[in-house]
Amino acid sequence: MIKRIIFDLDNTLIQWKNEYDQAIVLAYKDCNIDITEEELKEFVDVLHDYENTHTNFNKELMMNFFNKNYKYGMPVGYIDRWIQHLKSMTPDKDEKLVSTLEYLSKKYSLVVLTNWYREAQEGRLKNLNVYKYFDYLYDGEEYMKPSKEAFIKAQGEYNANECLMIGDNIEIDLSVPKSMGMRTILITNKDIDYEEKIDNLNKLKEML
Repeated sequence: MIKRIIFDLDNTLIQWKNEYDQAIVLAYKDCNIDITEEELKEFVDVLHDYENTHTNFNKELMMNFFNKNYKYGMPVGYIDRWIQHLKSMTPDKDEKLVSTLEYLSKKYSLVVLTNWYREAQEGRLKNLNVYKYFDYLYDGEEYMKPSKEAFIKAQGEYNANECLMIGDNIEIDLSVPKSMGMRTILITNKDIDYEEKIDNLNKLKEML
């Protein structure tokens, strides 16, 4: 019996839009640096390299990594400025999502498992008016998916077979919890073969 539902955040609870990358640009502007679209793409590539070579999001480690691998590095205070801009870049309220989470929160323990900094993700969920439905937000400052430790943390006091993991990426969000014995659901609009999948979270009302 499912008792806890673990949600990925980006492209699961909140659809990521390319315009959110402007938070990167604005944070550099705060530091009196104007970057081009090409330089923004280079930044994102370095960010992906950081994610692939580190086990958590740590401000000091990230600054050192960018100072070595990106032409502008990261000025002191840059990450905090980046987070502040990103916090405000939340889509319009989604009443269907609010209704779905309110329904689920009455039946299950709901938590979020994200690979990003807590302050940014918490702020975005609050702006969307859904943060109150979650018992906890597990961020990437201690462990990042797909490490098993991240899912064990999100599992909390529950057994693996009492947990349901929902995410948009099979490798990052679903493969490890599935191997642990959790039920997993892929959320996608793409033609991807997976045991259980949905194209929007509102369908969970019919399933659970």
